Amino acid sequence: MRHNQLLSAGLLFSALLLSSASVAQNASNAENCVDKTWGYLKAQGYQYSAVNLCDYALTVSMMTGAKKLIEQTVPPGESFPTGLTFENFEATRKKSGWIATVCKRGETPSLNVSTAANWNQILKANYECRKP
Repeated sequence: MRHNQLLSAGLLFSALLLSSASVAQNASNAENCVDKTWGYLKAQGYQYSAVNLCDYALTVSMMTGAKKLIEQTVPPGESFPTGLTFENFEATRKKSGWIATVCKRGETPSLNVSTAANWNQILKANYECRKP
């Protein structure tokens, strides 16, 4: 009887582990394509930028704390230049931050970056990308 309980517990644990791994790999947005590349990139003239590391095009929508909206489609391997340099963005970035949604091209985020009420949810990546 004890052996069956241990076996059942092991199977349940394995199922949970596999399901959580597949959830992590099937994120509902594409932030993982750019999240490790944000910064003042030399290749972009030290503009605050990100690089699309995925093999599909992205639509990136960024809103600065100063309410500047920047939206672009970014091909695979290309960068998302914002036009924001250290001189014209760093003080604002530190004071009021910025948010961005990242979706595959042709999809739209469930939350809009230009709506102030969405700020906290987008910061936590609590949005989904959907076909319009």
